[in-house]
Amino acid sequence: MAYLQANMSCIAQAYGWSQWQYRSATDTLAVIRASGYFNAMANVINTGDAIWIGPDSTNAAGGWDMLINTAGVITVAAPTLLVAQSNGNGGETAAGGHEEEALPPPPPPSPAAPRPAAAPRK
Repeated sequence: MAYLQANMSCIAQAYGWSQWQYRSATDTLAVIRASGYFNAMANVINTGDAIWIGPDSTNAAGGWDMLINTAGVITVAAPTLLVAQSNGNGGETAAGGHEEEALPPPPPPSPAAPRPAAAPRK
């Protein structure tokens, strides 16, 4: 089959970046991920936009991918993780040459506080 506009939704936008969702009841994941499948959306898709290709009757498993727009040809690629690091002057730069330290695990939940006794009714 082919790309269907009715199956594409923009679920978030911020700072020139969009998050999309697409589902197809007829096309396999391999067909959807083929170069050119999303060319009809070239005027609104930016390189680095994320897309969730959702599971349905033909795609038992979906997943996140990254969209790349090269002169109007849309390709789908595995997402790239960029780690932000400080540039020393209060700003951040993307794609540092190292991984950030992992955050410590959250503290265990505190025990529930006892509920006060209800006042007698008059």
